[in-house]
Amino acid sequence: EAYPLKGTLSYPESAQEPVPVVVLVHGSGPCDRDESVGPTRPFRDIAWGLGQRGIAVLRYDKRTYTYATACAVEVAADRFTVREETMDDALLAVEYARHLTEFTPGPVYLLGHSLGAMLVPRMAEEADAAGYIMLAAPAQPLEDLILMQYTYLLSLDTAIPQVEKDAQLASVCAQVENIKRLEPGDHQMNKDLLGMNPAYLLDLKEYDPVTAAVAMTQPLLILQGGRDYQVPLSDFETYQKALAGRENVTCVSYEKLNHLFCEGEGERSIPQEYIAGGSVPDYVIDEIASFIRNH
Repeated sequence: EAYPLKGTLSYPESAQEPVPVVVLVHGSGPCDRDESVGPTRPFRDIAWGLGQRGIAVLRYDKRTYTYATACAVEVAADRFTVREETMDDALLAVEYARHLTEFTPGPVYLLGHSLGAMLVPRMAEEADAAGYIMLAAPAQPLEDLILMQYTYLLSLDTAIPQVEKDAQLASVCAQVENIKRLEPGDHQMNKDLLGMNPAYLLDLKEYDPVTAAVAMTQPLLILQGGRDYQVPLSDFETYQKALAGRENVTCVSYEKLNHLFCEGEGERSIPQEYIAGGSVPDYVIDEIASFIRNH
């Protein structure tokens, strides 16, 4: 209630009621309702695509996007975790979706991307949705993921001398070690924690998304881009192995897709792809729609 958010409800005008509803949950950083990165708008693509397939979608501007200053104050006071960043608003959005008046809402599904996907098993403990969808879900600790990303991005930059690269990488590695050593009660702000605050990191330290996913009983769809450099295919395979044999779990990877679920060329994507633009392919939308129809 302290942080009202603006959003968009997309729904098919001629669909047979009740209409299933999907709530979209963003990745890291201050994201708008379309999860815009340059001209790429994956959440808009998913919303429009599902709307064409008879499924409503609720998407909204993230709290850190709308209330950047207020959130920065909470971070400075070491009172900011993924609950304040993501979970509380997503859970409220699911509850809001149950009581829509534009049409008769059917079952509500929760779809998370990246950080939002990693938090899906945790939110499932409270959301009581009909099913869950995870796109590019990290399976490893956030600091390890950041180190992997940083190492890859440095390798792409030919303008930086190797000596400087080594120094930058050593600094990141030292900060990762600082995070690994964090203990409950370490709430002094420390700029050497990859820009994150202790409360945020300590909260995540207590959470294992793979173990939490195994504990879920609801239908689950996990999708992954094979060229994703931000969340590697190996993380997807960790979930796939842990959930093998579960009848209500579907895992699908797409060889050509990057982290934003747009197609590209080459073994791994590069950041310039996001700025060049792209759209989520129909086969991804079809997979999500099929999962919802089947459950």
